Amino acid sequence: MQNFADFLRRYSQFILFLFLLGISVFFIYKNNKYQRVLIFNAANETAGQAYSVYASAWEYLNLKKNNRLLADENAALRAQLLADKYKIYNKWMNSDTSYKQVYKYIPAQVINNSVDKANNYVTLNVGRLHGVKPDMGIISPDGVVGVVKSVSDHFSVGISLLHRKLQLSARLRGSEFFGSLQWQGTDESTLILEYIPSYAQVTPGDTIETTTYSSIFPQGIPIGRVKSFEVDADEGYFRIKVKPMAEFRKLNTVYVIDYTLKQEQTILEDEAKKGDPE
Repeated sequence: MQNFADFLRRYSQFILFLFLLGISVFFIYKNNKYQRVLIFNAANETAGQAYSVYASAWEYLNLKKNNRLLADENAALRAQLLADKYKIYNKWMNSDTSYKQVYKYIPAQVINNSVDKANNYVTLNVGRLHGVKPDMGIISPDGVVGVVKSVSDHFSVGISLLHRKLQLSARLRGSEFFGSLQWQGTDESTLILEYIPSYAQVTPGDTIETTTYSSIFPQGIPIGRVKSFEVDADEGYFRIKVKPMAEFRKLNTVYVIDYTLKQEQTILEDEAKKGDPE
């Protein structure tokens, strides 16, 4: 109590000034229409700015949560694509068709990434506990990113598309011609697609996409666009330079692709190859 009394004595003049100022503003506001409008507008502007700052701060604080929700929503939408479903015919009536979802998408954030090495990798914040396994595909909203190589409980590391040992089956969109796509370890903006027959129709700007032959990606995921091409006269195939769709220096949200029938397919293929000479 003594401290409060000391405070009043020390700042009594200032408190009196504020009191008188408040009374003056009140009378000006009450008896002068023009001043009342100015004060009202100033108060509205101040309140508006305060609300704007509050809204921006709240949006920033919830940005991570909103991004996560958006990634989950995109994963669910991708899972609804008919191209990712396996057609099942009713055994009694072939006209009665249903579909089984065979590709699932696990949203993830890139927490480490390299682009300037001969063999580049990408680290994700999802792992075994999220359903991630080795040899699952990784894509961004723009296109193919790579393939999962190693997995722990909470993290996974993938071989980037910018890795000399990663080969993907790829084709020209709208064409049945497919070949082998690989990075040469030099220019991050150029992949090489080979073994496309020289009589195929190729045009700069054509989209290069995935095929189902790798049992990793669904068919039709964009990989890149044709930059230029030349014909290997001895082999009779195109050598096509491809610009990746994915922006590897800006990777953020990605999706890990779970092909749910992969084990069944692999077991059957291995069984069919038994007895073949090495």
